[in-house]
Amino acid sequence: MATTPMTITTANIIIGPCTSFTVDGNPVGATSGGVTFEKKQTYTDLSIDQITGIAKKAIKEETYTVTTTLAEATLQNLQYALSLSAAPVVSTSPATTTLNLGLESGAVEHKLVFVGPCPPSSSNYKTRTFTLNRAINVSAVKMEIAKDKEQMYQVSFECLPDLTQPAGSEYGTIVDQ
Repeated sequence: MATTPMTITTANIIIGPCTSFTVDGNPVGATSGGVTFEKKQTYTDLSIDQITGIAKKAIKEETYTVTTTLAEATLQNLQYALSLSAAPVVSTSPATTTLNLGLESGAVEHKLVFVGPCPPSSSNYKTRTFTLNRAINVSAVKMEIAKDKEQMYQVSFECLPDLTQPAGSEYGTIVDQ
């Protein structure tokens, strides 16, 4: 039996950096090591008496996660990394910017938007934009202040569904344009 060769379009193989990353509409600047978008699903096995194997699998839980390292050590980026609700406060006398470390009454939610390349083979599109409606930074924060290393903030946002969005896009959207 002859096999049909698989069609391969090398233009669909994507490589390229994240060109823009915003949290609540605020640009975070440079990232290091790229941006990872991950979906995990947990299944439960459904069994019935009439067969010895698993009759069906059902989705028990799904999680979307966005992970990156914020390379620009601004106080605003530190606010996102530390999951603080209050933004840095700018004062003119004396000239300071202060990020207050206080008790948080709940999880701080953000809207994430990040942009990268898309495959150009089937269109004239140039970018792929990920928009995630509700995200919470769930990573532990460790800052290293060293003479021979950049100070960066690693963040890992877990996305939550936004039930005010249209059915099928509760978590967000991915758009090639």
